[in-house]
Amino acid sequence: RRPAAPATAPPHWLESGPPRPPPAPHLMDGVRVVMSALRRDPSSPLSGVKTTSRADTVFARLEAERAGADDALFLTLDGRLSEATSSNFFLVRGDRLLTPPLTAGVLAGTTRTWLLEDAAVAGLGLRPGAVDLTRDDLATAEEAFLSSSVAGIVPLRARIAERLSQSGPTVSEASNRAPAMIASAIEPNTRPSPGRPSRVMVR
Repeated sequence: RRPAAPATAPPHWLESGPPRPPPAPHLMDGVRVVMSALRRDPSSPLSGVKTTSRADTVFARLEAERAGADDALFLTLDGRLSEATSSNFFLVRGDRLLTPPLTAGVLAGTTRTWLLEDAAVAGLGLRPGAVDLTRDDLATAEEAFLSSSVAGIVPLRARIAERLSQSGPTVSEASNRAPAMIASAIEPNTRPSPGRPSRVMVR
């Protein structure tokens, strides 16, 4: 059994607030990313699990900073695209909206799930799918973006020296719709008041 916390232990507060929109430059110019030298192992027991012990994420962020980029993309051991350090990855090809499958070691993000389930009916006019993708797919994509419930949806640049694509219609429309989707997914009694954070006390 875990020992009880001392009666004199001070309480700790966790504070949360409504998600902030991504910075305007990211929406206009895109997020600059590089490929991390680290590889994701989909067979790892921690694959697809959100934990606070992510040394690989910290290392990949440092790689990006050293290269003058904003983020890094991971590849799997066999060279498939996986995800970014704290967001999922999507690309547009024709009438398809594609993202790596969970078997590529990705986290099943909230925004990712929404896009896969509702993209066709959310006015995007695309057929979503989770399929294996490679760097060649990224290089030939019409649009590409990163998604997360915190940062929203932002266009992606595959390399820091060139833009993959401008913020196209899919990125713009999905970015506009994402906040309403996130708000509707929050239980009413846990939703913070507009402009005000919510607090939860833990011991």
